[in-house]
Amino acid sequence: MNIISCKNKEEASKKAAEAIGEYFKENNDNEILFLSCGGSGIRMLNDIKSESLSSKLTVTMLDSRLQVEPQDENFYQLTRTDFYIRALQKRVRFLDVSLLRNLPLKEAGERFEAMLKNWLETHKGGKVIASIGMGPDGHIAGIIPFPEDQKTFDGLFKNETRLALAYEVPSKNQFPNRLTTTYSFFSKIDRVVSYITGEEKRDRLVELAGKKTFPEHRFPGIILRNLNKVSIFTDQIL
Repeated sequence: MNIISCKNKEEASKKAAEAIGEYFKENNDNEILFLSCGGSGIRMLNDIKSESLSSKLTVTMLDSRLQVEPQDENFYQLTRTDFYIRALQKRVRFLDVSLLRNLPLKEAGERFEAMLKNWLETHKGGKVIASIGMGPDGHIAGIIPFPEDQKTFDGLFKNETRLALAYEVPSKNQFPNRLTTTYSFFSKIDRVVSYITGEEKRDRLVELAGKKTFPEHRFPGIILRNLNKVSIFTDQIL
């Protein structure tokens, strides 16, 4: 894991996008699946240059929200970016998780998992890259902390046979219904590029960069220490 401190959010965004684009170009002989995080990570995609894109690339989301208005769904937000327009021009393919938005949770999770499994089985030897953000509470993708319930956390997110699922956040939340990849899918990612900015995330970044161990059900993002080829771009000086 490599943490790169940048002068500001704009520089962090550009450097993260450059790292993603370089990976695309280095592996342009392979099929590539790219999973984007939501939030500011979606806006970061606009800094990926058009020449890095090709028809061998498939794009989807790392996680999303379900049973929400279209504008609150992550894939819909991706379609409003300049990156999406350039990607269409380069014949990039998409796994559109917005189609799952109004399905019952169990069915939405099963269909998303089927999308991912189908890509992995169809493109054996392909590469997987993800931009994985992190929230101030240490959540990553749609995996939130369960500080008092490790059993539920492990059952949802650490099931070795489950690559994705949909579930209801067990607390008051503006968007309680979530679709997410799991730790089991994370283990299949070949390259991770994270864009994590803002003073409110500094404490978690310091903990991530340190040597102290944390239980994953209290700090899901600690898994970034153990994933393949992780680069974290931030505006925080650690």
